[in-house]
Amino acid sequence: MTGSTQITKTDGTRIAEQRDIWPDILRIVAVFAVVVLHTGVEHFYRIDTRTATWQICNLCESLDRFCVPVFIMVSGHFLLDPDREYTLKKLYGVKILRLATAYLFWSVFYVLTDYWFALKYGHDVKLTCSVFFREAVAGKYHLWFLPMMAGLYMVTPVLRHIVRSETVTVYFLALSLVFVFAVNTLDLIPVFHDTVTPDINRLEIKLAVGFSGYYVLGFWLARHELKPAARKGVYLAGILAVLATAAINGAIGYQLHRPGEWMFGTLILNTLLASAAVFVFCRYQFRDWRPGPGVRKLTGLLGKWSFGIYLVHLFVLAYFNYILIRLDVFSFVCAHPLVSIPVASAAVFSVSALFVSVLSRIPILNKYIV
Repeated sequence: MTGSTQITKTDGTRIAEQRDIWPDILRIVAVFAVVVLHTGVEHFYRIDTRTATWQICNLCESLDRFCVPVFIMVSGHFLLDPDREYTLKKLYGVKILRLATAYLFWSVFYVLTDYWFALKYGHDVKLTCSVFFREAVAGKYHLWFLPMMAGLYMVTPVLRHIVRSETVTVYFLALSLVFVFAVNTLDLIPVFHDTVTPDINRLEIKLAVGFSGYYVLGFWLARHELKPAARKGVYLAGILAVLATAAINGAIGYQLHRPGEWMFGTLILNTLLASAAVFVFCRYQFRDWRPGPGVRKLTGLLGKWSFGIYLVHLFVLAYFNYILIRLDVFSFVCAHPLVSIPVASAAVFSVSALFVSVLSRIPILNKYIV
């Protein structure tokens, strides 16, 4: 899998290679899911959990949990590819440096804009040097993704050696499945939380810890041809996982009469199954898609801008809410989620893409912050 496809005309001649479009589709789907996730949160935490409206919000939040794992899986598809060369110099001097500069820029940006919004809303706040420094280092809540990816980049040279062997790769994925996803899922059940999982964790298996399982899984799924029956099995497992997430999380919220993200963990089995289903679906449904030049260009740009859209979308969402509230028209919080979530998400996504398209034309900024 080289990430490109050579097109053959009917007369047998060949034209220039075109890169595969399905990874860009996955990036676009993932970042749009992030936007929907954060837009729906406004309703999720404000609506009575014993209402049908909250259950709709709960379902929307359950559907979107694949977003970050899919981003990681696409990165694993490219960075673990043995046909691509990634030296330590490139990893640190390009990949990790970009994450570090983006984190610094957007952390400062969100500290200042959050302070500005607080003043506009009439809150009495003071931004001291110590508060500014503490908030800038901590970062806006969605920026956790950047240091996590930096960590994956750091271990990429080791993982690239692991994936050279099919047997070792499958073994690594099995370790991750059992000692990360299965253990974290068991840990959600009180009886296991106090008994079984502490004993399992005593094994101290750190090699397959964290998000590296998604990273390697993206590489493995991109390089292995799944038979139609296997794909259908993956899709069915993903659908059932989403329904189980919504049903269990909704039942707990109803019983406790308060919202919570009990089944929304990223490193648990239901999220793994849903993420794998989305990845496999987009790979097989779009790998042979040959859109016109305009659609291909737009898809490529949105895929390229997905990182920047992820970074800027919370500012756009906050500004939309501020403007609508100031104008005393319907807000994302007050409107019915079946209307407000899709409409607001589409608007935030579009404006964020426009924002990033401008930043991508500015030298230095286009290289280090988006």
